[in-house]
Amino acid sequence: MEISTVNVLVGAGSALAGAIISGITQYLLIEKKAKKDRELSDYYNFRTIVENTHTKLGKLSLMLSISKADMAHGEEKLKYFNENYDKANELMSEIIMACTLYFPSVKSQICPIQGEANRYWGYFKAVLMSSGEKTADYIQENSRKSAEASINCLEIIEKVKGSIEEIVKAKFS
Repeated sequence: MEISTVNVLVGAGSALAGAIISGITQYLLIEKKAKKDRELSDYYNFRTIVENTHTKLGKLSLMLSISKADMAHGEEKLKYFNENYDKANELMSEIIMACTLYFPSVKSQICPIQGEANRYWGYFKAVLMSSGEKTADYIQENSRKSAEASINCLEIIEKVKGSIEEIVKAKFS
């Protein structure tokens, strides 16, 4: 082999090696960027889930507040009460689903809210439906039990919010 042929082969080999190294480097940089993009996307998706769950918990808190219940008055009070009840049940289902899928350690904390909410609505509905034949003691006792269940619901909600906040802190600290 002549020197010029060797030079050509060495030059071609060097060019090929350079192209391969450049290609590998580009691939690694693209892969690194794609990984960062996935992580950022995961972060924003998780953040959206946390924000939506917190918002729903806040709305549920308002719906289960005894102060919200006294807004039901007049002839439409039972209709208003039943609509609020239906919306709150739907919201509870969405919150429980979010906890099941994204915050499994919190699910056991939120599930008791269904029973407490049913107590709240049951006792308050008894007050709303009471007429002249019910005694003051009956109305007072159902009002007290309704308020107690409402407070229990709000405590559960605050506990769940705190637990979700701890999960977020642990995940992104």
